[in-house]
Amino acid sequence: MLEVRLPIYREAFLRNRCEITPTGYNCEINMAKEKHKKWTKARHRVVFFVFWPFFWLLGHIRFGLTAKRFKTKKRQNYLILSNHCCSMDPFFVSISFPGKPVYFVSSDDLLRIKFASFWIKWMAAPIPKQKDVADFRFAAICKQIAEEGGNIGIFPEGNRTYSGKLGPIDEGIAKLAKALGLPVLLYRIENGYGVDPRWAKKIRRGKMKGGVVREISAEEVSSSTPEALLETIREGLSSPLDHSLSYRSKRSAECLERVLYVCPRCRKLQTLRSSGNTISCSSCGLSATYEPNMTFRSDEPEFPFETVADWYDFQKKCIAELDVSGASVLLRDEKVKVFFSHQSQPKKQMMTGTLTMSKKGLCVENYVGELQLSFSEIRGVGITGKNKVVCYTHEDDSYTFVGETGFNAYKYSQMYAKIMGRIENSL
Repeated sequence: MLEVRLPIYREAFLRNRCEITPTGYNCEINMAKEKHKKWTKARHRVVFFVFWPFFWLLGHIRFGLTAKRFKTKKRQNYLILSNHCCSMDPFFVSISFPGKPVYFVSSDDLLRIKFASFWIKWMAAPIPKQKDVADFRFAAICKQIAEEGGNIGIFPEGNRTYSGKLGPIDEGIAKLAKALGLPVLLYRIENGYGVDPRWAKKIRRGKMKGGVVREISAEEVSSSTPEALLETIREGLSSPLDHSLSYRSKRSAECLERVLYVCPRCRKLQTLRSSGNTISCSSCGLSATYEPNMTFRSDEPEFPFETVADWYDFQKKCIAELDVSGASVLLRDEKVKVFFSHQSQPKKQMMTGTLTMSKKGLCVENYVGELQLSFSEIRGVGITGKNKVVCYTHEDDSYTFVGETGFNAYKYSQMYAKIMGRIENSL
């Protein structure tokens, strides 16, 4: 059961918008029927027209992006599928479609930011979806937008890549494409990982490009099996890194511990630290330099990896083989902030304390009290932004955990997948 022992209880957050009845909380957001409103608005076209030059300048000057324009057919809307390697990918994809606003599926975490969320919704109306959990409402919204003639943008991986490789894509994206009945555009961003790796604190100087690599007609989508369509999507979005290119940075390895947390020599967890262009283990002293061409260089004979992807795959295998039966605490981080949200309401900070993960759940403890989240009450654990952990409960609450600069959110998602027996299909 969910157990909170704090001066600020979960109920205190709900009381402002819920009426307490003999049978429990009667929240207006649950009881009131949503009015059917048009999702696509004329103002979205105006906003997109006004901001498009800024998108182009941002991509070209700041990120070194060359985006190829796609000539859309008159009165035809599309389902646009893209790989996800940069923080600004929705803007980059939009550059290729001047005059045509694209409604992107976005993490619902983005739409639970006080004040900012209102303007994001008003200007762009992104389609909210919860991270790494089944969320059927977003499919209904996509269907509505398709019927209204709007373009839909989805990053099928569901997560921005940590390793540079295309992440897992669920067959559900192929089934959604068939249900929408729209032509599908496969949009590929190449070498964006070199410019803006997810784990990095700052972007690097280099070149990247983006554009539509294939158009799949509505007839072809309809006639293809979900399995065949999924394979076509995977092939179209896969983009191997070009290690002949250079991405310059004075601190190229900074914050690599946001994704790497298993030492290949001593196999200890959470002992890796980055500094400048190097990453090293505080336990055994193993170190490596992250080069401008996105490869590792090390004088250590035991260092076996060439790329982040190699190390990434190694630690996933290590966690899959890890025996957690005798451990009382699997993961631990200090000074972690906890934010609470009910349904789509703005997030509010609950506490700051020490976050630990055990086989049974998560716990945050400080000198005042503790928050305990049992895995039996959690229906999904995901990652938002660069290094935030978000947990969704069966009561439609979400708890977001935000650590310090080098906080590794990925390890919590992966360890949760290990405990739940789903690590093979995890990020």
